[in-house]
Amino acid sequence: MRTISEIPPDASFADAVVSNIGVVLASEGFRVTRATAQAVLFQSNIVEIEAYYDSYSFELGLDVKWVMYPDRSFSLSELLRLWNHPQAATYRNFIAADQSSMVTGLQRLAQLLSELFLLGMRFDQTVLHNLQDQQAALSEKMARDSLNRRARTVASQAWAQKNFLEFVKALKEIPDGDLTEREARQIAYATDQMGRR
Repeated sequence: MRTISEIPPDASFADAVVSNIGVVLASEGFRVTRATAQAVLFQSNIVEIEAYYDSYSFELGLDVKWVMYPDRSFSLSELLRLWNHPQAATYRNFIAADQSSMVTGLQRLAQLLSELFLLGMRFDQTVLHNLQDQQAALSEKMARDSLNRRARTVASQAWAQKNFLEFVKALKEIPDGDLTEREARQIAYATDQMGRR
C-alpha cells in the first residue's frame, strides 16, 4: 500500500482513506467493501467502519456499526471516551477544506485508530453494550442538564422578584446532587423568608 506522502495532490478521497485508515484497519482484519467520492466502508465479520467526508460541513469522521445492529452507529469520539483515550474530552471531527487539510486529517484519524487498537480496542458484544450504555448515560445527562437549566432560569427570575415560593418550587425540580451549595443556601433562606410572612 502507498503511504499518504505518495498520494498525488489530485488523488481521490477514497484513495487517500485506503492509503491511511485502510492500512490500520487491514492489519485488524478489515476489508474495503464500498468506496465513493465521499465515503469508504471497511468491514470485518463483526463491524463496519465508515470513513466519510461531509462536503457541506467539510468534516472528516468515522462511524462504527455492528453488522448485526445496523441501525445503531457510534462515532470516533464515543470510541475515544470508552477507551479513555487522552483526547476523548477534546476530540472533534477534523475540518478539511482542501487537499492538504484532508491528508492531514486522514493521517490523524489513522493515528487515533492505531492508538485505540494499542489501548486494546476490540469489537465484541461487551463493547457494543458499553457503547450503548455510554450513549444512554450521555443522553440522560443532556436531558437532565436541560431540565436543570430551565429550572434555574425560572428560579433566577423568581429570586429577582423576591417570589420565594416560585424560587423554591423551581429549584426543587433539580435533583439534590445537582444543586450547588449556593442554591441549597438560597433555598434555606427563601424557606425561612416564607415562614416569616
